[in-house]
Amino acid sequence: MNAGTACIEKKQSVAQEILGRAERLASISQDLAQRTTSKLDSVTLATPTAGKAEERTKDMEAYPPLFEQLRDYLVTIERSLDTIASVVGRAEL
Repeated sequence: MNAGTACIEKKQSVAQEILGRAERLASISQDLAQRTTSKLDSVTLATPTAGKAEERTKDMEAYPPLFEQLRDYLVTIERSLDTIASVVGRAEL
């Protein structure tokens, strides 16, 4: 194995590590959004209609596969945080 190949393999493994962390964060954020919604359901006002999240994903340009996956995870995290903020904002405690 030459130095160039080792560098490429290291870059790929770093990219896979970052992608793996983004995937875990997306999963955690989805779980937290679901638990927040479930726990606060009885003390929140009616859910507003969706639309903002769909607007954001409509006109996205194509990215290389790795960045496409990363963007998908980041969009998931963003949607989850929007859900949490919405539920907490509507809570009547």
